[in-house]
Amino acid sequence: MPSVFDHAHLLDGALARACAYLALAVLAGMQLWEWRFSHSLVWRRYLNWGALALGSMALLFALNSAALDDGDVFNVAAMPVASPADMLALVRFSVFGQAWLAYWLSLLLAVFCRPAWLVRFAWLAMLLALALASHAGELGMASLAYWTDLLHMGCALLWLGGMSLMLVFRLADTAWISPPDLGFFSRLALPVFLLTLVSGAARAWLQYADEGGLAWTYAAMLGLKLAAVAAIAACAWRLRRLLRQPRFNMAVYDNGLTLEFFFALVLLLFTALLTQLPPG
Repeated sequence: MPSVFDHAHLLDGALARACAYLALAVLAGMQLWEWRFSHSLVWRRYLNWGALALGSMALLFALNSAALDDGDVFNVAAMPVASPADMLALVRFSVFGQAWLAYWLSLLLAVFCRPAWLVRFAWLAMLLALALASHAGELGMASLAYWTDLLHMGCALLWLGGMSLMLVFRLADTAWISPPDLGFFSRLALPVFLLTLVSGAARAWLQYADEGGLAWTYAAMLGLKLAAVAAIAACAWRLRRLLRQPRFNMAVYDNGLTLEFFFALVLLLFTALLTQLPPG
């Protein structure tokens, strides 16, 4: 029976995806809460630099994983990489490398540009590039699987980004987040989370139909991902109940939010590993 760790460069590729997802989530969370508060966040500069660091590490890990891979990289034969020039050739001649480079250039645009519409455009471009460098991207941008995957990632990262910044607010300054703000996010998170579930189920079905079945390792990792989703749903249900109580206890809510964020990070890990495993 094949093992997850039989796949070469699984962990560095998964780390690349995890860092890329977190960078996108931070940028999405910033846009969401700045829209809520109607002004720029005090920690905007630090959050931008954090997103840039995560995205840059993602690019390096992804290219390193692709360069050391013995197999084909998105329809481009593997090539020996012994110098920076060889790495540049990998970026130039493979769809995978071009997608990751587009991701990083869009990240620079999102970090260093001020107009909100331009930041949102750059965020969307990063999302498009990540989807192109995924299993769905192998089918091309004209496929239904690609756009389903794009919707799934976009909703998931908006939810993760909003929740991540809530923890930043609570750790940095308790006055920055109040029960009405928590209610705002709760009302937004429910439809976004449901849309994430529906698009994820559709994406899994399309992958199954395309492959004619799923590999054991891929299906097992998908099962772990669904278990993490169930844990997150249970935490979210409890937090919504806490918000409706007459005597709201912020400390209890914080503990529940921290637990939900823990399961969100577990989900991120399983998702990143899932992107590195062959589906069929």
